[in-house]
Amino acid sequence: MLQRTAAMIAALMLCATATWSHAQEPKDDPAARQLINEVSKNYKAFKSYHFQLTVTTSLVDMPEGPKFETPVVIARNEDGAIRAEIHSEVSTIIGVTNDGFTWVYVPQFNEYTKTPTEDVVGSGVPNPKQITDGFIRQFADLSEMVLTAGTIGAEEFEIGDKKIPVTKVEYTIDPDSPAGEMDNGEPKWLWIDTSRKLIMQEQFSDQLEAPDGTVFDTHQTMRVAHASINETLPDDLFVFVAPESAKEVAVLGGVEPEYPDLTGEMATDFTLNDMSGNPLKLSSLRGKVVLMDFWATWCGPCREEMPILETLHKEFKDDGLVVIGVNGEEPGLAKKFLTDNGYTFRVVSDPTKAAHINYMAEYIPTVMVIDKEGKIASYFVGAQSEATLRSALGKVG
Repeated sequence: MLQRTAAMIAALMLCATATWSHAQEPKDDPAARQLINEVSKNYKAFKSYHFQLTVTTSLVDMPEGPKFETPVVIARNEDGAIRAEIHSEVSTIIGVTNDGFTWVYVPQFNEYTKTPTEDVVGSGVPNPKQITDGFIRQFADLSEMVLTAGTIGAEEFEIGDKKIPVTKVEYTIDPDSPAGEMDNGEPKWLWIDTSRKLIMQEQFSDQLEAPDGTVFDTHQTMRVAHASINETLPDDLFVFVAPESAKEVAVLGGVEPEYPDLTGEMATDFTLNDMSGNPLKLSSLRGKVVLMDFWATWCGPCREEMPILETLHKEFKDDGLVVIGVNGEEPGLAKKFLTDNGYTFRVVSDPTKAAHINYMAEYIPTVMVIDKEGKIASYFVGAQSEATLRSALGKVG
């Protein structure tokens, strides 16, 4: 499903239980759907939260082999301060956002960054907000993603020295939902705190790719050890104190990521259909400034950037700015996402990914400003702040 906890962790760290069996085959039933709806509604209403959980990964082909455990902490208070920690066996990342700054600390490097929070998006610095938002959103959006849901039964779930009643639910993802493109179609299981409407445990199968390209079939379990919801959280949870020996740096690990840059090149022409089926030829927009964004519905940073694009579209469309989104997913999926979120700028479908390839949009979002002569004036990889995009537009008039 969208922004799965383990997938999110793997993307930040290293893309890395024995096989469980479920004898009962639940049917799609209204009670299970209603419970999932209540869970989604609950997660959308969080004002503050503090979760401590562990994601356990094991290889399908090695049921007796090693298990990789990744403790995770995510927290947010009512003022918007954030803490996110991911402690994998390969690397650890600790991020805090508070009082207008974001700190990110990596113990393996003994280095940390301090960045104005408004500049974090698009800076290459890991963003604690994306981690926390991604975790919450996967369950807040769950009711919109489910194809089938059935109740397995009631169980007791141990959390600390307590046992709480939970309902075990099996569900599948709708292939036409935003999460469908990345889903393997297999059943997933949730253990839901019946009283608080919280996900206490989740199990699913997935594929993870190692750095050498090897793909592994995995079983993954997310298990919550602590959950505080809408409670007053301690102030020190959102304070970053650097170890005495740690060094503040501009780039963690000392290596700038290598991204393509097409700035100064002529924009490659294309003709693609928009969400209404009408063709758009890029070269027909010569004489106008074009803000073009490659994005996907499942992409968290893309979702953060979309409201900025909509704002710029509404503000400058009468001055000749054309905002174009380029989406490589099934058109119906993209169209529903745009409609549901009220986005009105023009989006074209790139089903063969030819435009993605021509514009080297391997990473998304990739956004660029094309001047009136058809030359790429600015080229960015990753979500950008509104200030950055306004500045780029200001340079071309």
